[in-house]
Amino acid sequence: MTTTSAQSTLKTLTDRLLANESSWGERRQAVHDIAELFASLGIYDIHTNEREIGAAVNLSGGYAISSWGAAMCLLEVKRTYIFIKGIIAAIQSLQRNQPNKPLHILDAGCGPFALLSVLPALYVEKGTATFHLLDVIPENIAAVKKLITALQLDDFFGDLYIADAIHFKWPKAVPLNMVISETMLNALRKEPQVAITLNLAPQLAPGGLFIPENIRVDLYAVNNKLNQQQDRTPYEQFYTTLFQLNKYTQFEDGITKQLAKVKIPEEFDCTQNRFMYYTFIKVFENVVLEYNDSSLNIPCPAIKESQQIGLVGKELFFYYEVTEYPGIRWRL
Repeated sequence: MTTTSAQSTLKTLTDRLLANESSWGERRQAVHDIAELFASLGIYDIHTNEREIGAAVNLSGGYAISSWGAAMCLLEVKRTYIFIKGIIAAIQSLQRNQPNKPLHILDAGCGPFALLSVLPALYVEKGTATFHLLDVIPENIAAVKKLITALQLDDFFGDLYIADAIHFKWPKAVPLNMVISETMLNALRKEPQVAITLNLAPQLAPGGLFIPENIRVDLYAVNNKLNQQQDRTPYEQFYTTLFQLNKYTQFEDGITKQLAKVKIPEEFDCTQNRFMYYTFIKVFENVVLEYNDSSLNIPCPAIKESQQIGLVGKELFFYYEVTEYPGIRWRL
């Protein structure tokens, strides 16, 4: 396959992924076809045993997943669809607000495909935006460099950095207009999304965008004895919003953020109910990922079942801690 036809094929597949009329099945086929296209270009074949290449890396604010794990994110249909749709909309919004000024966009934690830059680059007019890529795993930067050349997209990409996004400083004199970083798990646990946001968001130029625009984690009590229905009201109860992560978020000491106090009511039935974290992601404006839309939105336990009985009637203090194993914690 020629480089010109490879780019054309990728654009056709991405059009199919983003088309409003496409069904879930059509979008699923599109992301699998994109994976096959990348493999045919000799970039990274997710179906081969390449898990040893680009191993996960432990960082000061969470771990960077392996190259294989990052590549596999492509196949999560709605996650890929929503992020690409939101990023394109965000770029177009910036271009409307800053006409005739080329944008500089940093993709932090790009993985071996730099999917959140490569696909949006297909919808950008040459010379209006430059994507810069950053990843802590050298194999990812090597792979994506090869991909960009194979797709003849070199004119849309600037510098490629092998660095830790938690400590990276934007080195250019030009303004940093947008940061894209999808380096998270549900409930903002384990991975470095929070630490990266705290470092890079303050480096944005005035009016700059951080994508995702907002990540919200709520605390719910879920009745795990009832079958889940379309109307979830009978089996789940909202308690409070614990945490919102966006470009304005600040940690007083850089490590810990106090979130909320929650009193467990005396009538709380620990044999029926379980406290869970629910994660909601606003990629840009009304382009969102909600309850169970992706692995990033699957509710996850907040408190061990074995601990809940002893907490009835007591007040819990929730806080977020940025460590090698970041996440929401609680104490009495």
